[in-house]
Amino acid sequence: MAGAEDFCEIERWAKRKLDFLRRLLPFENGIPSHNALNDVINALPATLFAECFTRWVESLREREPDIVAIHGKT
Repeated sequence: MAGAEDFCEIERWAKRKLDFLRRLLPFENGIPSHNALNDVINALPATLFAECFTRWVESLREREPDIVAIHGKT
């Protein structure tokens, strides 16, 4: 997420972007810890996550067919 290399960096990024993230979800208790993020991601079945992620990316492509992502850049 946003160039993060590990869950600690994801947590730091989310804390800096909390106002933005609260437009999507309330985060009433703040940002989950890096340990909680790690636990959630590791609990997801890898094949299900890959399938959902692929569908989401494809849905973006349908709306913006001229977007070509290379190494996270468009």
